[in-house]
Amino acid sequence: MSQLPLQLPVLQNWSCHNCGGCCRQHAIEITAEEKLRIEQQNWSGEPGFQQGEPIFEWHSGPPWNKRYKLAHRADGACVFLNEQGLCRIHAKFGEPAKPLACRIYPYAFHPGGKAVNVGLRFSCPSVVANLGKKLTENRNELKELQRLVVPESAEFSPPPLITAKER
Repeated sequence: MSQLPLQLPVLQNWSCHNCGGCCRQHAIEITAEEKLRIEQQNWSGEPGFQQGEPIFEWHSGPPWNKRYKLAHRADGACVFLNEQGLCRIHAKFGEPAKPLACRIYPYAFHPGGKAVNVGLRFSCPSVVANLGKKLTENRNELKELQRLVVPESAEFSPPPLITAKER
């Protein structure tokens, strides 16, 4: 089965402007595979890292099935955010080496019938200011991200009903 076509916002622009806001305001949960990959990148002793500084935090789950997130420093920054507002993982190993949650932000993919609607999260200042390239110019990048986050079997599913107790 092939991917559903992408439906992109017509009047929305976006490019990353390296403000670092996303690396400060979000807890990035990582998969076991991502944790292992980052551990194998051997960050201890790298510039910008203190000896023994944790790069992961236990996020949730029982001790036998821990879930982790990227650690943050006292100022709220992800441990991989450098002084120039850039990701150290991205700088050293390229964009594909970053955790998937970091790669897709600020995009949001919503399967909806015969297409996948792409939206943007307005917690990003560049989205709010409509800065950067037209989203249509990012179509190839978006198709690759779609392949990673939207199952080929994805179809439209209505939102769950909310009962009075859940409001």
